[in-house]
Amino acid sequence: MKPIANSVRSFWSTSIVIAMAAAFAGAVCPASVMAAGKNADIGHLGVGLAWQPLELGGNTGTANTGYVTGRYWFNKQWGLDGGLGMGLPSVSSPSRFMVNLSVQPMYALKRWGTSVFYANAHMIPSITTGNGTALLLSFSAGVGIEAALPGIDEVRWFMQLNPFSVDYYSPPVGGSSTGLDFFGAVMPVSVGLHYYF
Repeated sequence: MKPIANSVRSFWSTSIVIAMAAAFAGAVCPASVMAAGKNADIGHLGVGLAWQPLELGGNTGTANTGYVTGRYWFNKQWGLDGGLGMGLPSVSSPSRFMVNLSVQPMYALKRWGTSVFYANAHMIPSITTGNGTALLLSFSAGVGIEAALPGIDEVRWFMQLNPFSVDYYSPPVGGSSTGLDFFGAVMPVSVGLHYYF
């Protein structure tokens, strides 16, 4: 069982970061810029890079993963993000390399100017190699913010907070493990950039 104090600290520190990001998004984009390019993401493919930490099921270990991702908003409410990632898990058996897929539908809760505040459900199936093959399946849910860089409406940064997660980890030897977490062993934040064509 993870200490409650760690979860509380993670919650407040992450909430402060999200709040600061939202304030920054509104402050750096004047009304004229917002009006000119507020829908540049809708109906356009965004391609970019992202980073996200993962927790292996049952507090077995953690992994830092980088992704090449694509994001597409079908309309003002619904979007889809998918990508291919790689990482180096920190587990008891060394020499592991992780390859994973990322799929997440998104629903816009609020749009203002060139920014959008959204809810997401994230699924990440993964395979690790080295000293046998291990499988990981992660489901998480949370919220995120996406906003245009000042003066460059086609480039948009995003930050997500996914505090709720269910992780299933099956190592090459030993029993499988499952973890159900609310702010688990790693900070449940992902960040990245997309260029919308």
